Amino acid sequence: MTHRGPASGRRAIVAALTAVLVGACAASGPKASGPTVATAATTAPVAAVSASATATTASPAATASATGSAAASAVPPAPTARPTSTATAAPATPAVPPFDRAIRSVDFGAQAYPIDGDGRSVTLAGGRLARGTGPTDPSFIEATLGRVRYGDLDGDGREEAAVGLSWTYGGTGHLTDVFVFRWNGSGAVLAASAGVGDRALDGVRTFDVASDRLVIDRMQGAAACCPERVVRTAWRLQGNALVAAGASLTLAVIDLVSPGPGDPTPAIRFAPGTDSAIVYADGDVRGTFDARAGQRVTVTVVPGDGVTGVVDLLRGATVLGTARPDVPLRVTLAEAGGFSLAVRRDGPGTLPVFAEIELTIR
Repeated sequence: MTHRGPASGRRAIVAALTAVLVGACAASGPKASGPTVATAATTAPVAAVSASATATTASPAATASATGSAAASAVPPAPTARPTSTATAAPATPAVPPFDRAIRSVDFGAQAYPIDGDGRSVTLAGGRLARGTGPTDPSFIEATLGRVRYGDLDGDGREEAAVGLSWTYGGTGHLTDVFVFRWNGSGAVLAASAGVGDRALDGVRTFDVASDRLVIDRMQGAAACCPERVVRTAWRLQGNALVAAGASLTLAVIDLVSPGPGDPTPAIRFAPGTDSAIVYADGDVRGTFDARAGQRVTVTVVPGDGVTGVVDLLRGATVLGTARPDVPLRVTLAEAGGFSLAVRRDGPGTLPVFAEIELTIR
C-alpha cells in the first residue's frame, strides 16, 4: 500500500472540487421553461464526487469529511421535485336558498277549510260558498274568504299563509277563524287554526302578520251581540300549533252614538296602560279625546259590509286629515289640547253609515 503525504490529500480535494464545479456548470445550462423537476442527470455529479474522493484518499474518514465539507460549501442543494401544477376551480360556495314564497301561488279562494271539530269542511269557489235553500234548511251554510296575510311564522325560512274565514248557518251567529297553511312542495297544507269564535264570544275582529308573528284581535263581552273589549295576542307557529308570543293586550271598545239634546259630545277613553281603542260609530257622530304636542295619532277605518263612512280628525273646526277604509291617517300633533273624530258619509246617499275605527295615540 503506497503512503501519500499531505500534498496528495490536497490534490485529492482539488480534484474533488473540480469535479463538483464541472457538474454544477453542467447542471446550470439552459433549461426549458415549465415546472422544475429533479432528474437523475441533475443528481449524478454529487454521486461521482463521493466515489472519486473515496478511491484516491488513503484515510477514508478524513477524505470523506473533507469532501463532505467542500461539497456542502460549493454545491447548491439539489432542486426539490415538484408535481406539475394543474389549475382547478375553487369549490363553489353553496348558494343561500332564496326566501321561499311559493305559498303565495295558492288560490285560497278555492281552498278547503275544516270548520267543525268533527272534521266537517267547506271548499270555496271564487272565495265563497252558499249551500242549502235557506236558514231553515239543515244543510244551509254561507262561507266567505277573509283577508290573507303572509309571513315566516315558524322561522324555517319559508312563508306561511294566514287565512281568515267567516261563515253562518243562517241564525244570528257569525263564526270566524284564522287558518295557517304551509307549502309542502306542491300545494298548501293546513298547519293550525286559531279557533272558532262568534262575535263578542272570542270572534275574530281582525288579524295581521307583523315581524313574522300572527297578531289576532278577538272580541269579548258578556253577550255575543255586544263586544266590551278587544284582546290582541301575537302568535308564533310551533310545529302544528299556534303558541302565544308574549302577553296579550286588552283594548277598550267604545260605541259612539249621537248625543241627545243638551248632552255633551261622547268622550273616547283608553283602557289603563294602553294607547289604542276600538271605536264603533253608527251614523254621523263625533267623539272627543285629549292629546299632547308631539304625539302621533293614527286613525284606521276597517272596511265593513255596509256603507262605511270616512273619519275626519279635527282640532276645533280645522280638519287635520281624513281616514278612509284601508287608507289610514297618521298625523303628528303640533300642539296639545282637545281633538275629535267625526264620522261622515263620503258622497251622496241616504243609507246610514257605519265605521269601525282603531284610534292609536303614541
